[in-house]
Amino acid sequence: MKQPVVDPGDSVQLDTGWTRPRWRNVDAERGLAVAYKWASTFNRLKRLARKEGSPYDGVILEYVNPLTGGSALPTMDCHVQMLRGGEETKTHRHTSGAVYFVIQGEGETVAGDQAFRWSKGDGFVVPNWCPHRHRNLVRDDALLFSVSDAPLLKAAQLYREEAVS
Repeated sequence: MKQPVVDPGDSVQLDTGWTRPRWRNVDAERGLAVAYKWASTFNRLKRLARKEGSPYDGVILEYVNPLTGGSALPTMDCHVQMLRGGEETKTHRHTSGAVYFVIQGEGETVAGDQAFRWSKGDGFVVPNWCPHRHRNLVRDDALLFSVSDAPLLKAAQLYREEAVS
């Protein structure tokens, strides 16, 4: 099977940014395959690590749909976050649940009254509206990838997030 030749003037780049051709149907292109390159994501995390970051999530990036600017997936948010050596986040909660996968590092997440120790290759879940915080237990950076159902809740106007003292 041969890949069809496509006019370079008809690229995805024409549909991204602040404007797009009015006659193009973005919804029809939701099935567009997108490669999120780890090298560029990791470089951006490292550059942002010099900044303050979020008090609740450390240095966090959200993967987005390059055509719509919305969630990477129609019903799921995807994030990657860096907890710098020894960093501990503040406690917060949100109406979305989240599944976390540990890319590198060692740490601990306190969700509700339970503490979960984690390291590379582990996965864990933080249920919806559960107060939680993360702590990197070593000097090296920890990296977490997470997926949540926030877009569904936002579409239904049921998403909330708040700090917990």
